[in-house]
Amino acid sequence: MRKLLLTTLLGLTGAPLAGCEQIQGGTVQEQATTAVLSVDGMTCESCAASIKEALAKVDGVKGTEVDVAGKKATVQYVAGKCSVEQIVKVVSDLGYTVKVDRKS
Repeated sequence: MRKLLLTTLLGLTGAPLAGCEQIQGGTVQEQATTAVLSVDGMTCESCAASIKEALAKVDGVKGTEVDVAGKKATVQYVAGKCSVEQIVKVVSDLGYTVKVDRKS
């Protein structure tokens, strides 16, 4: 049964399904996309904590690193569950001016 499940998840070619990473522990891991945001108005660690806390509540966000000195937030998310536009809106709604620097 497990072999059938793995074969189904991998497809006939043995390659992971689109948008998924390798199989680990019997489950397919969703592939995360990274967005780097410029966050103007962020001045302290409390600001960084607020941003991390708000983004942690967004379905699909896998992790957030915030650099107060560099005024940057790096967000890892699953593109099929949320969008960079949603992420920008969440941070903007906290009162910050946000611009996407890069997405990969």
